[in-house]
Amino acid sequence: MAKYYHSDAYFRDEAFELSGKEIGAMWHMLCQRGKDM
Repeated sequence: MAKYYHSDAYFRDEAFELSGKEIGAMWHMLCQRGKDM
């Protein structure tokens, strides 16, 4: 999932406000820790 985000991408929701590589790191963390995904 992370490799599909452009380096200038911006992501914001109730829990996160991220840009660039931070978005990929968020997905990595969610997939590693999420047991119900």
